[in-house]
Amino acid sequence: MAENTYGQDLALLTGQIDTIELAAGDSTRVAVAPAYQGRVMTSTLAGSDGASFGWLNAEFIAMGASDDKFNNYGGEDRFWLGPEAGQFGLWFDDGEPFDLAHWKTPGGFNDGAFEVSARSETSVDMTRRFEVANYSGATFACAVGRSINLIDAVRAEELLGAAVEGLEMVVFESVNVLTNAGQLAWTRQTGLLSVWILGQ
Repeated sequence: MAENTYGQDLALLTGQIDTIELAAGDSTRVAVAPAYQGRVMTSTLAGSDGASFGWLNAEFIAMGASDDKFNNYGGEDRFWLGPEAGQFGLWFDDGEPFDLAHWKTPGGFNDGAFEVSARSETSVDMTRRFEVANYSGATFACAVGRSINLIDAVRAEELLGAAVEGLEMVVFESVNVLTNAGQLAWTRQTGLLSVWILGQ
């Protein structure tokens, strides 16, 4: 089966939602979808005709559908919170068994757009506020800041501690900040949250 080009995947996205494209030069591209919870959907190092590095759930995206258990749009980098299960888990209601039939992604990061607060050719900043509740009944008011930054060769060399001259590459980072937006302190006794970044 032939792989999609970046241009084909970008066309699929822009046909459904507003998509932000970060770019450096003629070839390096990163497609960000604020509407899909601020996900980096895909990237390429060779322009529109180059390979698309992210996996997109094309059928689900094309349907414009919504699934309250899990909106699996795909994407290279997406923001979630943990823990998933256990006494402080976010995916199960109090008293329910920890099985797939009762598993459900919390709405705050399963649906709804992240708001764009700043944007340049090589970066985008997004925010979102929502509440989640854990298995033990504690509720958390969350403020999330999420930045996607395209990284140039100089910075890539600093991060890697190695020379990258002569390499074709696309490098990006997501910077994610979770803040307590409520009046109650988050404590070990009622459970704590962790930032969880997933990719496909």
